[in-house]
Amino acid sequence: MLHPWSVGNKCQKRGCSVKTVFKTPSSYRIHLRNIHDLPLLCDIETCSHKTPFGRTTDLRRHQRSVHSQTRDYICTVPSCEVSFARKDHLSKHMREKHDTYFCPIQHCPRAKRNRFVTLEDVQAHVNGDEHGEYECALKSCARAPLSKFTQFTVHDHLRNHHGLQDLFRLIEKMELTTTKTTVTEGSIGRRTPRECVICRETGQTSSK
Repeated sequence: MLHPWSVGNKCQKRGCSVKTVFKTPSSYRIHLRNIHDLPLLCDIETCSHKTPFGRTTDLRRHQRSVHSQTRDYICTVPSCEVSFARKDHLSKHMREKHDTYFCPIQHCPRAKRNRFVTLEDVQAHVNGDEHGEYECALKSCARAPLSKFTQFTVHDHLRNHHGLQDLFRLIEKMELTTTKTTVTEGSIGRRTPRECVICRETGQTSSK
């Protein structure tokens, strides 16, 4: 009996914790049968999952994932010996454990997050429009790895990391009148730059 349920509502049976909104009478009948009338439970005696499954496909997926002795999906990374019964579990493992390619450029937003899937993706990113020829040699930035700023990102860097304002004209002059694209103490006149926290914490000693 479906009363008082109606299309577009959740299960009205007392104590039901399922939050699914049922759009057809047949989907609601399946829910009643598998969850309430004839609970669709895993029949493995040692299984700790005691909640009924809403669909037989969910039960089969659970049994393949948790109880199957066949684990055909093997991680291909050398020294990693894990295997999985389901392809999606292997894909999740590969994505979370091994796809750890980041941009190697200092100060790049993608140097520590938004990882790349392949090394080729990293190279395309480095050679793309997000990086340019400008460098900063103020304070500890002079000893840090390459930053490859563009005309705009070097200005943002000088403002946000060194506390230097309104240097667009300086940067434009560097681009138009010289081949020099590194901002040095001599470039900024009598201004006093702040220390760059990122480069100071990096602790790198490689020279630009």
